[in-house]
Order: sequence, then structure tokens, then C-alpha cells
Amino acid sequence: MSIKKRPDRPAFRGLGVFLYGATFLAAIISLMAKKQNIVLGLLIILSIPFILLYQLFGAIGLIIFTILAIGMGMIFISSSNKKEVEALNTLVREYAKTKQDHKQVAKVISQLYKRNFQHGQLVRSAQIIGESIDIALTSKKKEIAESRMNLAQENFLEIINSQMQVLTDETISFLKNLLESSLKTFHTEVYINLAKGSLEKLRTLKTDQSKFKYINLAKEAIEEGLRDEKSNKVFLEKYLKVIEASL
Repeated sequence: MSIKKRPDRPAFRGLGVFLYGATFLAAIISLMAKKQNIVLGLLIILSIPFILLYQLFGAIGLIIFTILAIGMGMIFISSSNKKEVEALNTLVREYAKTKQDHKQVAKVISQLYKRNFQHGQLVRSAQIIGESIDIALTSKKKEIAESRMNLAQENFLEIINSQMQVLTDETISFLKNLLESSLKTFHTEVYINLAKGSLEKLRTLKTDQSKFKYINLAKEAIEEGLRDEKSNKVFLEKYLKVIEASL
């Protein structure tokens, strides 16, 4: 019994070679063009093994290619998501810790809002935390200092409750430590800043009576701080002695 050979189809093979060359050329052009065409170029390149496998193995080749393509796609998506999450968490830590240029921050957050609203909201909340802590620890008005510290805590809770899925353990720990250390400092600095605000007015006063009034206000601010259970009593007592020496 003779074995039938698979008929050679030169026309089909010629078409395969033509498509191979055309797709490869299209891929090169796409990759050399604008940045956004990179994905298109990669998709075109992936079509090359698709054509070759179909030529060599028919439907089985297509199944093999599909399985490989899905696997590679999942790996690529997972890697891209991981990098995106890492970059996002870096922004959160950076904006929560340090004072940033408002124009640059606004630009970055605007871009994030366009790509992913939740990510934009997350970075915006981190920025509010950083700015609020800075104001709370420097303001010479108690009401403003307290309201900004409360705002920082509210935004922290909002981040934890609504954005937990994209936060790394490092970022969560960082934000918690930042709030805890800031609160600890706040219960002393708020009274120091109040006293400083009163003492700074002495430069513009001419009469002893007016000066005495603001020195007493500074003293009262420190004494209020000494009644705060969470304040640094040692530091405040030293500051109070300096004020009393000026009376």
C-alpha cells in the first residue's frame, strides 16, 4: 500500500512568504514611528509565527500559538500591572512625605485622572495628607492647625478604606508611621507655634503694657500645652522658662 504524500502547494507557500515579509516590514515601520505604535508593532510581529505555524501544522499550529500567546499575554499584563502599582505607590509615599511643586503635582494628578480616576484620587489624597501635615505643624493658629491635622487623618482613612487593593505593605506602613509621628509632634508643636505667634508681635509693639500682654498670651499657650496629655512636657517646660525670663 502506497503512502500518499501531502500535495505541495507552492502558491500557498508563496503567499506565506509574502505575508511574512509584509508583516515584518509593517512591524518595523510601526516601531520606528511614534511611541504609541509600539503595541501595534508588537501585535504585527506576533502574527508572523501565527502564519508560519499555520503553514506547517495547520489547525494544530494555531492551537499551539493561541496557548502560547495567551500565556505570554498574561505574563506581560501581570508584569505591566506590577510596575504600574510600584510607580503609583512611589508617588503616594513621595507626595505624602514632602512638599511638592504645585504645578508639577497638578500635572501628574491630571494625567492620572485621565488614565485611571481611582489612581488619580489616591495620589491626590496623598498630596492632601502631606500638605495638611505641613500646615498643621507650622500654623500659628490653633483652629487651622487642628483642622488640617484632622484632614490628614480623614484622607489617610479614605485611602485605607477605598484604595487598599493597590497599596503595598511598604506604603501602608509608611503612611501609618507618618501619621503617628506627626500626631505625636503635633501635640507639642501646636502650642509652641501659638506662643511663637504671640512673641513675634512684640517686634511691632512700642508700649510695655502691650508687650506684657503678648508675653502672657505666649505663656498661656505653653501652659495649655502642659495640660495636654500627649505633649512633650520636658520640652514645653524649657520653653516656658525662656518666656518667663523675658517678663
